[in-house]
Order: sequence, then structure tokens, then C-alpha cells
Amino acid sequence: MVARNTLLRAGVLQILADVSPNVVLSGFSYTDLDRHPDRSAQYDILMLSIASPERLVSLVSASLKAFAPKRIILMAEGPPDRKAIEQLPDQVVGYIDKSAPPESFINCVQRVLAGGHCFPWPMATIPSSPFVTASQSADSASTWHIGSVIQPVPSPDSPSDGDGLAQGALAEAQLLGLTPRQYEVLVLLSRGHALKSVARVLDISLGTTKAHTESVYQRLGAHNRNAAVYIARARGATLDFEPEPVARRQSSA
Repeated sequence: MVARNTLLRAGVLQILADVSPNVVLSGFSYTDLDRHPDRSAQYDILMLSIASPERLVSLVSASLKAFAPKRIILMAEGPPDRKAIEQLPDQVVGYIDKSAPPESFINCVQRVLAGGHCFPWPMATIPSSPFVTASQSADSASTWHIGSVIQPVPSPDSPSDGDGLAQGALAEAQLLGLTPRQYEVLVLLSRGHALKSVARVLDISLGTTKAHTESVYQRLGAHNRNAAVYIARARGATLDFEPEPVARRQSSA
């Protein structure tokens, strides 16, 4: 990981160490970008902290020259400049807001290790999200074993409304461990709807909407709307779905 801020560097490394203790983690400052490449070291993923948008291109170029990483995950404050990021080299495969919860860092790294991308916007093709575990290998610092996701199943007492979702939306709801109705609420929240507006669109009471919202936050490990949306997209959900009021569904059935 490369970051100017020592505390940020230490904090992120600690988060990742708890998830994958057998993986070799290293921290570097910006001054390390000026060194000659160490040909004996190989870096699968480089997490690069961007101090300012103006330094995006120069920091990425310097990191590629100094460390020759296979993949780069950018870290910055606030929403990313999608156009600028898409013009970067193909090694750049992810973006994390520095204010995101620890789960977002963990999910993003796991997704990239599994061969996917981790951007806070829908991708044209999103691979299935495998789980990743690390174990010590005699030949290298770590060996990554990739398997299929065990899809979470809503508990029997969970609300079962919202069954009119399309197959793709149902798959995303299962991916996130949400009921169909909770997924619909999350989609509307991602589009900036207030709770009253969510209740009106889905034709449910405000109290029910608040209950679903709290359940979404709890299941995703988020504390607010922005964190919930970020975590959902980091896990591979596009949230590309158009919810309909229940009354409209029933009238068209």
C-alpha cells in the first residue's frame, strides 16, 4: 500500500491483516515511488492513496514504474472522476472512498483478488463474486484459493413481499443477503429517494419503509445510505432495477 498519511497506511493494513493474516502486506510512502524497482519483489495488488485529483495520473504512473503491480486499487476522498479513471492503464481495477467502512475495503480487495473489478458504478460485465481465502504456501508468501459464493438465504420470518423482481434483481438480492423488498428499498435509496418517497413508490407505509431500511443497513454492515450503496456495489450489485408500486403490479397481473 502506498499512502502519504502514516495513520491511513497503518489502519488499512491492519484491516486487511485481520482478513488475510497469511498474506504479506507492505506499506510505503510517496518517497518510495522515486526508488528503483525491486525486481525480486512481486506485488499482486497495490492500494494507492491519491492525495489530490491533480496527482492521479502522475501517482499511478510512478507506482507502475516503481512496483510494477498486477492490479491497482485507488483510494481517494469523495466520489471518483469516472472519466479520468477509465482513461488510466488497465492495471487500475478498483476505487475506494477513504471514508468508506472497513467492510468496503475488505470486499473490494477480495473481489479484485478473485479477478474482478471494484468500482462504485455498474460494470458492463460483472463476474460472480467468489469468496477468497489465503493459506501459507512453501513456494510463495501466499496462495489464494477461490471458490463459489455461498449465497445467503433470508430467514424464514423475513418479509417475502416484492416477489415481482426480475431474475437479475432477485440474483442481486440474494448476493447481498436481502429480501426482494429490502433490495427494492436499497435501489430507491441509491437514487436519492427520501423515505417518504420510497414508501410512496412501493405503496407501503412509512413505518414499514423505515423497518426495511434499518434491516438493509444491518445486513450490509452499513450506518447510512451512502455506505449501504457503496458496499452493495463493491460486492458486485449494479442496483440497475426499476421498482414498481405493488398496486401497479397487481393491476397488471
